[in-house]
Amino acid sequence: MEYFFTVTDGLDKTAQSNKAYVYNIVTSQNIPALTSGGTASSYRIISVPLKLESTDIRDVFATLISNYGGYNKETWRLLRYQNGKNTDFDGLTSLGQGKGYWFNSLETVEIKVSGQAIAANQTNPFLLQLEKGWNQIGNPFLFNIDWDDIRTANPTADVDLDYLVFDPAAAGFKKSNSLVSWAGGFIYANSSLTLQIPVTLKNTAGGRISKSAELVEYSFDQPNWFMPIKLSQGEGMNDYIGFGMHPDAKLTKDHFDGQTVPRFIKYLELNSYHNDEFTPRFSRDVVPTSDAFTWTYSFESNFDGEEARLEWSNELIAESDAQLFLYDTEAAELINMKKSSSYSFKSSKARDFKFIFSSSEKLLLPEVDVMGKAFPNPFTSSVTIPFIVAAPGKHVQITMYDLMGKKIKNLVSDQLNQGYHEVVWEGTDSQNNRVSQGMYLYEMITEGKRMIGRIILQ
Repeated sequence: MEYFFTVTDGLDKTAQSNKAYVYNIVTSQNIPALTSGGTASSYRIISVPLKLESTDIRDVFATLISNYGGYNKETWRLLRYQNGKNTDFDGLTSLGQGKGYWFNSLETVEIKVSGQAIAANQTNPFLLQLEKGWNQIGNPFLFNIDWDDIRTANPTADVDLDYLVFDPAAAGFKKSNSLVSWAGGFIYANSSLTLQIPVTLKNTAGGRISKSAELVEYSFDQPNWFMPIKLSQGEGMNDYIGFGMHPDAKLTKDHFDGQTVPRFIKYLELNSYHNDEFTPRFSRDVVPTSDAFTWTYSFESNFDGEEARLEWSNELIAESDAQLFLYDTEAAELINMKKSSSYSFKSSKARDFKFIFSSSEKLLLPEVDVMGKAFPNPFTSSVTIPFIVAAPGKHVQITMYDLMGKKIKNLVSDQLNQGYHEVVWEGTDSQNNRVSQGMYLYEMITEGKRMIGRIILQ
């Protein structure tokens, strides 16, 4: 609390004292963010926004140590991400202000703390020391604060745009604008620095993110655009993924990019690898504006579930001349992202995808010849087979066969221009007679490379 005195004499002359501050004293407060359950989704990031009489971590958690005969990971766990790795309770010495800690317990527990609120005010902000890379931070105050306000107070701080918090429902991370009291999250610093955490006059953090903090505008007709991707598998979900372009972006790490949060118990990731960077896994990769570019992402997960799913909003590109394709390198499937909004695949420990962009059909610069997934499949009247030719003048042949290997019809046999193409089969043979219902094979051959797909005529 801020206070000062104002004195007025008989001549209406006024004098004001210097401002002074009184800080809240908290006595025997339960840490409110503690949860129980012992599962990956019952972990929480906690912080203690008090100046404690003893910051020794064994004093703070003395009750649990006494009740369970010491630190036992099978009954309760406390750890913190620091120095590039998760450090368990045994490797921690003190509980620091402005720091976040993972906590979980098998049973419901209470940890009572006492102390004084952090001595920070409108004139003297709290100073948070950050190391290069990921930092697990906590709110140092007894009230919520906005991440936008922190960024405004640190206009030259080389930190990434987003503050990320743990989402128990998805067992993953999401963006947030609110640093909740007694809780925490992750921020990424591109160098070691000191971040000022201001005391604002707001009552609570609103949680909304200002437009100035957005990564880029979602518009493919502009030189700056961004395509968000949602990845789900089993009970896991990750929507902090995407790629795009911006005139001020670099091919190397900059503040438009988003790093993949350090792995914890469970992880579900789509990573663009930049092995020359301090932290090589990018979940969001924004590059300089150009007419064409291909991003390579790797799917990595330890979630259960045979099938994983990618989702995006094709409305962001539907009215644009731009082209955007998803290529599953393992299944050799090509998806036109303007015509589809999702793609499901059989999950494995690792799987590579390519996102192929061009500002127009003529400027598409694919790296390899690709035959896509026919659509619709099954079909009744006609089916479209998409394919990409990597270089101009290549001879391409696409042929229909029945399951016995008998040729039904040649659809393409010609030298084609580089870029995206489609061919339509109307379910007829070489004599234009309608073939019977059933499964058929379509084969694409280009310079000795053979690709095969299956379609069903109903």
